[in-house]
Amino acid sequence: ERTTVTVTIGEGGDDDTRGAAIASNYVMDSGIHYAEFSIIYGQPKIGIVRPMPNLDLTRFVGRRRISFFDHQLHGDFLAARTDEWGVGNVHVCHYVSSSGRMFWTNWEGDEAMEPWVGMQDCKPGDTIGMMLNLDRGTVTVFKNDRRLGVMKSELSGSYCWQVEVEEHDIVGISIESGGARNSLDAIVIDVLRNPNIPLEGMHINDIVGQASQEGFSEVVIRSAMTNLLNEGRIYSTV
Repeated sequence: ERTTVTVTIGEGGDDDTRGAAIASNYVMDSGIHYAEFSIIYGQPKIGIVRPMPNLDLTRFVGRRRISFFDHQLHGDFLAARTDEWGVGNVHVCHYVSSSGRMFWTNWEGDEAMEPWVGMQDCKPGDTIGMMLNLDRGTVTVFKNDRRLGVMKSELSGSYCWQVEVEEHDIVGISIESGGARNSLDAIVIDVLRNPNIPLEGMHINDIVGQASQEGFSEVVIRSAMTNLLNEGRIYSTV
């Protein structure tokens, strides 16, 4: 699935800008999922949000700016709650591209913008990958195929991919049907890019050991490495 989202500036200057919050209809409630966000222009915010199939969109007609973090709308979002949300306390979590920080809320007064280990900002031309692992309750961020780190943990329940854009922001969204495979490919490649690897390379057991920390089994990791070898994306000296 490939979608390009663009929002144009509203008339009237800086105090009259338009903004939009867009959520995918691809619902994730278990397993490992992966999406890539190509930053084409501007500084969008990207991440996950609760699915809200019962949200009354007519209530937002005429609004020039919509955000999942708009306190005036939190009641509307909570009214669309479904049993699939579960008991988790994080209803929105996104990556702020201008700073790299993580911003989350439960729409009931608890919210925070926080740093995280490995945090980096991004600019137009960069691609941000996100791996949502609902078996472990984590979302991991990649930048240009390099793993940055776990942005948020203790996630549970169902989520959709989401993006918030403002004046002139353009972001391409690629949701991969083979999410686990694509995220594992990125992890293996990132392990092999480690500048501290000896000249003779890494033993396959070391690669498996590092990649398994993300929750993948040895069988799955070895299969991914075989595919990467066959595709010419990594090389073996054996």
